Amino acid sequence: MERQTNLIRWEFWRKFKKDKLAMAGFVFMGLLALIALLGSAIRPDDSENANQQNLFISKKGPLTQIDFHDNGEICSNASCIAHHQIKTYYLGTDRLGRDVLSRLMAGTQISLMVGVIAVAISLLVGITIGLIAGYYRGWVDGILSWVINVIWSIPSLLIVMAFILAFGTGFWKVFFAIGLTMWVEVARIVRGQVLSIREKEYIEAAKAIGISDFKILFQQILPNIWPAIIVVSSANFSSAILVESGMSFLGLGVQIPTPSWGNMIRENYALLPTQQAYLALAPGICIMTTVLALMYIGNGLHSAFDPKTEG
Repeated sequence: MERQTNLIRWEFWRKFKKDKLAMAGFVFMGLLALIALLGSAIRPDDSENANQQNLFISKKGPLTQIDFHDNGEICSNASCIAHHQIKTYYLGTDRLGRDVLSRLMAGTQISLMVGVIAVAISLLVGITIGLIAGYYRGWVDGILSWVINVIWSIPSLLIVMAFILAFGTGFWKVFFAIGLTMWVEVARIVRGQVLSIREKEYIEAAKAIGISDFKILFQQILPNIWPAIIVVSSANFSSAILVESGMSFLGLGVQIPTPSWGNMIRENYALLPTQQAYLALAPGICIMTTVLALMYIGNGLHSAFDPKTEG
């Protein structure tokens, strides 16, 4: 049994590696995860929230180099004979003189955190409801399916906005609200998978010998539907990032001065027609590339799990 499991894992990994776009997305997301985990240790501005301000160097362009005294003050040519350091702002500075690269790196933590939390909540709620609805069917399935369809018909952004307007803004409130909108897709997928698997012979045999419903659901059925759950989770991850960015852009998400890609766009979108357009474009590109990476990973996972796909 263990050997068969190892063979399945090897076959999955072999198929996944052949998808160049999926592997590129996997490497990119690994890099973002490393940036998020290391946090301020690798940021040029290691202050809390990368919020070190200096109005004398506001809106400087990319690759700007500034001479600083050891005490942090900007030095003139005459005063920089000794005891100074040169700091490079690789992506320039914003209107408050903050390092843009550092704030983008700090925003990575927010985006990945909201993705992880949203996926965790969606799995907890969606798997539970999907298993119960698909396995017991009847009136239980009818009620739960009605709830699923009602929530499915409401745009995620509206649900999040309603939650925040009702309970107020806040770091964890936003994350929790987004997570509560992501479980519906998981529940629909799980329910559909369970409806087909519950009629299999080995499920009927398990019932006949008296194995409890709980063990059947979590030991017999759930392991066989994980591939579909993993694929939908990658889609939910990217959706959570987009929703959080949209809420932060509207001022209802992560609040300033905590850096989020969404509120960085909100602070700088008026600069798009100017030479400082990069201040709004940089976080936008971060959002776009992250969502694309997750989409490619999702496509790669779908192909790798599909037995019809040629190795």
